[in-house]
Amino acid sequence: MADNFPHVSTVKEALIAELLSDLHVAIQKTEEAITRASEVEVKISGSTKALIVAAERYKTVINQFTDEAKNDISAHMKLETINTTTPLIKTLTEQNRAFSEKGFNQIKRRHTFLFVGLYVLVVLNLALTGFWALGF
Repeated sequence: MADNFPHVSTVKEALIAELLSDLHVAIQKTEEAITRASEVEVKISGSTKALIVAAERYKTVINQFTDEAKNDISAHMKLETINTTTPLIKTLTEQNRAFSEKGFNQIKRRHTFLFVGLYVLVVLNLALTGFWALGF
């Protein structure tokens, strides 16, 4: 270590020279560590940017997949709803039509019957009122 300091004459100077030599080595190692840390920082920064870009792409792909799946499921549900409800609607419409025609005829007959009954009651009422008026 004293090779770096050729004019060492005392023990004190030798110890100082040794200390300075050790400090020089420590400074060099620190500078190397700083350089390596800088290189690692650049690599980590690049990796981080790459991961951020990859995450954004992944998010975009997942969103597209989700939207497509949502549209596919909606279309499938609409189709299944139509396929399931169409026969039911047809059956209900036919039953409603048949019931309406039958019900209408029944109501028409009942109204006719009630009208005739009401007419008879009015005639009887007039007759009875007339009879009372005459004193019968």
